[in-house]
Amino acid sequence: MIGLTRGLVIGLFVVAMVNLALSNVEWLGDGARGALVGVAVVLAEDLIVAFLSLGRHIRKHLEQFIGLT
Repeated sequence: MIGLTRGLVIGLFVVAMVNLALSNVEWLGDGARGALVGVAVVLAEDLIVAFLSLGRHIRKHLEQFIGLT
């Protein structure tokens, strides 16, 4: 249930941000803008999961990450 909720929240956030960012691009048509928004939403969940995994790895091996060992 948490994964579904996280996916919905991330998807809505990405739709809003990408659509807002692309709304000022005059040479981009509505269909192309919709396609780019769709691609961003599909990739958003994978990118968030990758960043979460990277954060867990960094937290687990912090000394190695900052170069203390």
